[in-house]
Amino acid sequence: MTKRDIKSLILGFAILVILQFISNFIINISPIKFPAPILGMVFFVILLQTKIIKEEWIKEICELLLKHMALLFIPLFVGIIVYFDLIKTNLLPILLAIFLITTLIMVFTALFVETIIKFTRLSKMKKGGKNA
Repeated sequence: MTKRDIKSLILGFAILVILQFISNFIINISPIKFPAPILGMVFFVILLQTKIIKEEWIKEICELLLKHMALLFIPLFVGIIVYFDLIKTNLLPILLAIFLITTLIMVFTALFVETIIKFTRLSKMKKGGKNA
């Protein structure tokens, strides 16, 4: 690896870290409830599209990160392997809980939305009746 490659990696990494820091800062000081990494990605795309950040500045680090992305999932797979026997013996209750809770959440969300819609219609009807 040449000095130029190392400088390119450092520059690209610094740009990504600074964007992440800025997005975290904005989320922390504002009342916005939004994932900071997604805000950072939005900034990143805007800066790339406006050519404020040049593609060649971040190309090396992005290629490196994409090349080794599978390493980021190792803890997940290790956890599954470590607890495989526990998962295997409790698979039915786990799946039942997942499907039951998902179904309940969908039903309660639908009922809640239906109630809000009825309440909104009722309140509009009452306002319309008072004005007449």
